[in-house]
Amino acid sequence: MTVFVTMPSSLLKDFDNGDDFQLCRQGCPTYERLDLPGTNPLGVPAMDKYKARALCKEYNITDYYLDSCIFDLMTTDDMSFRIAAQVALRDHWTQDPIGAKRQLQNCSEPPCVWEVTSMAHIAWPSWVTRLSTLIIVIMNLKSKL
Repeated sequence: MTVFVTMPSSLLKDFDNGDDFQLCRQGCPTYERLDLPGTNPLGVPAMDKYKARALCKEYNITDYYLDSCIFDLMTTDDMSFRIAAQVALRDHWTQDPIGAKRQLQNCSEPPCVWEVTSMAHIAWPSWVTRLSTLIIVIMNLKSKL
């Protein structure tokens, strides 16, 4: 399942000291795994891929949310994942419209995967690039004084 989460910066700063607190980085422990009735990860999918795709597209789900929706339906046959994917996509656009415009390309034919080195990332420099540029400008101004 794909979700979009906005976190307070104060919470993020708590993990800046090298703490690697991430979800299931080395594989999820058994007690954190979903054990849904009807799932069969080692056997036949719970739903056909083409049926899952059609059902997800009925909800106008795009991009990697579409990929996730298809996966979830194929794995669980649980229709509520369509609503979850639709809400997560809407939240992405609502909470981070600039990021959504850069990251989402209205892909409706899976798999919706793009190169990380796309030009969209160059148009929006990272905070490191901005900070480095600011430091260089300040140093140049000081040297001229």
